[in-house]
Amino acid sequence: DENRAHGMTVSSWSVHPGSCALQHALCATMKGKQYKMEGSPLVSAQYVLDHLEDPQVKFFDVRGVWGDQPGALTEQYMQGHIPHAIYLDWTQELITTTTAIADAPVPDIKNAHQSFQNLGISAEDTVVLYDDYDHLFASRVWWVMRYFGHPGVKILDGGWPNWQAKGYPVSTENHTPEA
Repeated sequence: DENRAHGMTVSSWSVHPGSCALQHALCATMKGKQYKMEGSPLVSAQYVLDHLEDPQVKFFDVRGVWGDQPGALTEQYMQGHIPHAIYLDWTQELITTTTAIADAPVPDIKNAHQSFQNLGISAEDTVVLYDDYDHLFASRVWWVMRYFGHPGVKILDGGWPNWQAKGYPVSTENHTPEA
């Protein structure tokens, strides 16, 4: 039994073009192809280090807090993050902002399309997400991006704590998406 959601076959994690929700944003470049997730959605800190200068790999810091008052942790990003990483405010992007944030609602197609544009993400990009909350926020954003058909979304294994423990470079420069 294949559970389909916006063109994604959940059982095999393949994207079926033509039924993809973000036809204008992502599917135009995927037309006629079938993408299948290969291997784990996790990437190592070494992978991230090796791809810091790769323009086709985009890094997003998705740190936040959950509980009685869920929210983004932009100030932690400003205190230090992976070089070239952009802060992805999960309370504003790839989420419906008209519903209680604690429900973590999936956006409609129009708002998802706008989020991909706001973040400068194209179908050709590999997106690497990380947080410091046991992958809670990174995995939610990963799922939403996959739900809307993006084929190249990964999560940094061990997140921000793993990156720091390895002593890899840290930046305090505020990076913004390229138009």
